[in-house]
Amino acid sequence: MDDSASIGYENFIKMQILVNGLISTFDIKSGNTRVGVVVYSDGVEEIIYFQSYGSARSLSRKVVDLTYRGGGLTDTDDALRFVRTVMLTERRYDRPDVPNVVIVLTHGWARNPNYTQVSI
Repeated sequence: MDDSASIGYENFIKMQILVNGLISTFDIKSGNTRVGVVVYSDGVEEIIYFQSYGSARSLSRKVVDLTYRGGGLTDTDDALRFVRTVMLTERRYDRPDVPNVVIVLTHGWARNPNYTQVSI
């Protein structure tokens, strides 16, 4: 979730509502779905780890409790790199046999747009 200065408090709240709407559709309790959340601007912070919450309700409460920091620039490339190299690892309870889905919520203007492209 982008929490750069250009997002603004009102849009950050809208993102929280959107994320909670998505969470309500996931089967968190069974462990079939794992959710992690990263908040970023000109820094990246892993707020919710994959195994942190055992129910959609507790996960939603954490999302509601997120604080809009109003950080500086939008370093989407750093956030994507963090997700790829830190979060989506077995050390962080990623399951290599299960497909990953990454949803980026941003205002759309990365500071380094060319760096957000990932080579496979």
